[in-house]
Amino acid sequence: MKIFFAPDTRAVRVVWLFEELGLPYELELFKLGDASMRSSAYLGIHPLGRVPTLVDEKVTIFESGAIVQYVLAKYGGGRLTPDVGSQEFPVYLQWFHFAEGMIMPPINIIVVETVLLSAERRNQVNVDSCWVRPVWPPLRSVRTFRAGPTCRLTLIVSASGRRSKRRVQRESRGAQTSPRKPNRFVAAAKRRSLRR
Repeated sequence: MKIFFAPDTRAVRVVWLFEELGLPYELELFKLGDASMRSSAYLGIHPLGRVPTLVDEKVTIFESGAIVQYVLAKYGGGRLTPDVGSQEFPVYLQWFHFAEGMIMPPINIIVVETVLLSAERRNQVNVDSCWVRPVWPPLRSVRTFRAGPTCRLTLIVSASGRRSKRRVQRESRGAQTSPRKPNRFVAAAKRRSLRR
């Protein structure tokens, strides 16, 4: 399988998942914003010229959450997901999609406005309008649920952007099983691309 990847993007979660599952993969490394991401060759793979994209034989799929769900369904063998018939499965789906659908949009604004943009281009109004700050304290109550595979997968799906990774790691300290650090997988991805 081939993962189209750029550091500090949601492609990190795909590499992290592959490493967690011990799946082999080939890495196509981009620098975020590279002109090659807008080449006709890559636009034929991902029409928006973004990462991540996964090519698995005749299947090409993009959107990190969709890739994670696809890989777990096809290659996970029950790892990191509860059984479909269990009571945990709907809760797993809920947190899986909550992480991407509800947490990530405001986290993205915060990361862009406080990390990626230069000081003169930042807009504090955008940061202040993010509702994520009041939502974090109630999410701490999720700790009771954190011991199982759903926690680890929610962390994988949530870990995107420098600030959100650190926040997720801090919030997960109460977990019985500590997840691997995403930066380790970025380093592994870079080493893998250099060997080509």
